[in-house]
Amino acid sequence: MPIANGFLEPKDVASEYFFELEVGYCPESRMVQLTQLVEKERLFHDHYAFFSSTSRRMAEHFERFATDVRERYIEDPANAFVCEIGSNDASSMTAFTWPSNTIGRTIMLLGFDSPNPDEIWM
Repeated sequence: MPIANGFLEPKDVASEYFFELEVGYCPESRMVQLTQLVEKERLFHDHYAFFSSTSRRMAEHFERFATDVRERYIEDPANAFVCEIGSNDASSMTAFTWPSNTIGRTIMLLGFDSPNPDEIWM
């Protein structure tokens, strides 16, 4: 599998990096993850192209998802905590904020994996 959004120059296509897109599953913990770790330098670099905030469809999806989670699982926003692993530019995290006309409803948010992988969005 090539790295997504590579946008290579024609001269670089022959040396494009590929990794094995294989999923591992542990029946005991029910954890699912990729079996091959791709170095962060290959994923996040000066030409990193994807920011979810640039997609209207992604924003609509995040809003629907956050609304569903708030309605189904969050009874008391003051005691709620949402942690997103793989938050990109944190645009999905903003969907978890309550509408501005709802006073006193704050959800604690924590997002890992900003466009700079050495930073954490809070």
